Amino acid sequence: MEKMGKPESKRDHLLMNVKWYYRQSEVPDSVYQHLVQDRNNENDSGRELVITDPVVRSRELFISDYVDTYHAAALRGKCNISHFSDIFAAREFKARIDSFFYILGYNPETRRLNSTQGEIRVGPSHQAKLPELQPFPSPGGQAVTENEELVWMPGVNDCDLLMYLRAARSMAAFAGMCDGGSTEDGCLAASRDDTTLNALNTLHESSYDAGKALQRLVKKPVPKLIEKCWSEDEVYLTDLHPYTPSRSLRSSDTGLLSIPRSRPRTVGDRAFSLAAPTLWNALPAEIQNAASLEIFKSSMKTHLFTMAFGP
Repeated sequence: MEKMGKPESKRDHLLMNVKWYYRQSEVPDSVYQHLVQDRNNENDSGRELVITDPVVRSRELFISDYVDTYHAAALRGKCNISHFSDIFAAREFKARIDSFFYILGYNPETRRLNSTQGEIRVGPSHQAKLPELQPFPSPGGQAVTENEELVWMPGVNDCDLLMYLRAARSMAAFAGMCDGGSTEDGCLAASRDDTTLNALNTLHESSYDAGKALQRLVKKPVPKLIEKCWSEDEVYLTDLHPYTPSRSLRSSDTGLLSIPRSRPRTVGDRAFSLAAPTLWNALPAEIQNAASLEIFKSSMKTHLFTMAFGP
């Protein structure tokens, strides 16, 4: 009996919450045999288990989570049930009249025995079945697998590598000075990480022959800047800064430009910073969202022609 409910009035009946327990005979034999096997395997010290006594073994119960409610008139007797943490602690159990003990719980839906204290159970029936060990495949004398691409071979002399990088940076500085027209541009080109990475990649592609790598760097000492990887059309489109309102409006994604504030009807209204976004926002959406510069030019000509001479 787990709990006894107090009646609210004299006419109410006394009800009891009764906890379910399962006997050994009510647990499937295959489940119980696994439990016996685990207990024998855990008995490393060779101590005699209490369940070897048939009287004590018949007093072991398995608790469950099920609770039933009965009328007080259904009472037929009283028994004492003790709880022990493990089978070795159950040696203290005395098989008196109407006395029982339990260690584990039983779930009839899953047909499993489980610990009431959340312990980790150790034993053959609680272990995962591991697959058979597969031997490692033989490398076959290849240092690199088919799924890998070697980009650097260690073991290059540090002194030779340093001299090679100095020569590569010198060529990059000369090329940058010729393109920019100043020594600052040359120093900037030589100090970029892209220049060093390009020199190392060229050395690897030249089988670590510094002479061949320098000959290839003469043709292209400085790699293409990331900004130069974009076409004219893409650069044009990225230069258009979208209008970002202070509030989230439905028209915030229409590609409009921000118009600065100015006094009306003044010379400031004709300034480029004010006139340019005003004219842009007045263009049709298909012109503002042109996919390329050529499409924009063609659509713009058509729009201006229509405005001047009519459709």
